[in-house]
Amino acid sequence: MSESIRKFKNNDELIKDLENRSLIFPDEKSKQIFKSYLIQYGYFSFIKKMSHDLMYSDIDQKIFKKEFTSNNLRYLFDIDRNISVIIFKYFRNIEFLLNSSLLKVIAKKINKHAKCPYIAALDNEGLTEIFPKIDDKMPKFKKYDKNTYINFYEDIFKNFNNIDFDCREAIKENKSKESNEIKDLIKKGWFKDFINRQIKKPKSDWEYLDIFSLFQTLTFSQLLRIFSYLSTSSKNEVIKEFFNDFKPSNKHFKLKEEAFNKLINIFSNLRNVLMHNGSLIQISFEIDEINKENFEQYFDIKIPSNEIKLNEIITITELIVDIKNKIFNEIKESINYKLENRTKRSDEISNLIFEIIEKESRIKIK
Repeated sequence: MSESIRKFKNNDELIKDLENRSLIFPDEKSKQIFKSYLIQYGYFSFIKKMSHDLMYSDIDQKIFKKEFTSNNLRYLFDIDRNISVIIFKYFRNIEFLLNSSLLKVIAKKINKHAKCPYIAALDNEGLTEIFPKIDDKMPKFKKYDKNTYINFYEDIFKNFNNIDFDCREAIKENKSKESNEIKDLIKKGWFKDFINRQIKKPKSDWEYLDIFSLFQTLTFSQLLRIFSYLSTSSKNEVIKEFFNDFKPSNKHFKLKEEAFNKLINIFSNLRNVLMHNGSLIQISFEIDEINKENFEQYFDIKIPSNEIKLNEIITITELIVDIKNKIFNEIKESINYKLENRTKRSDEISNLIFEIIEKESRIKIK
């Protein structure tokens, strides 16, 4: 069998391998705590994702420097987890903001066409006018009827009956109160025929799910795709709503669709890192020169390379939700609090921890 194929190793064998690479375990208690981290988080998340050249005296062989002990590796992992918790708390503000901005624009347009908040009451013309890019964005999907695709249905309605987003009460109330005029619109609209054709057991109640309740069920990735179906003018309305409370230093400069897409996709990728236990300290997203210049001009920041790192993500988030330095301060306080109680242990806190954080995230802690 090829030596390049990784074989399963139990936690004791993994610790032995680390010791063979000169990772020092200061005492038996440290080793047992370290082992408990391997059990809870796994080797890949705990060790592999935290790996950094600064830890090693021999980078090719991954031989650890003497001052970077098992405890220091664990401290760095704890810091990264704490940063994830803090970032997620504020990332939710971005997700809420995107949701509400998109909802305001779409709800207004649905009401203009159907005089009610139900997407099911739109006729084919109204649907196409609000979402003219359905055909452009998803041509690989089979076309079913008059510019509607199964992926569009899934993006809009996939999660509404999930137990976490139970909309039955809203549907029941809407249906009981609705006028005959609106019920007639729904009977003639695009949705009834489409849903009956695509779903083996169609539920007529779906038609009375208002757009406000419906949007509470959407994931971040669904929001992005729904945004992509809109016209350019509608997208600009969403962008205006999204930045409604943000006052750029250059008030005449506006972030256009391409740059906004890049920004929101960075936030989407950030969400994936948060949800899949990636390293927040080492996140990095490529950015082309044009969007880099747009970001620098709009947010009045300096991006020193063609990569967006944690420092820039935090700065932009703070500007959008108007909480200057709050996230940075929380992160610094969290790190200091974590490390203050470590100094009485049998080994010292290595400055390499701070060097790794500063090099990768561009955040200076000390």
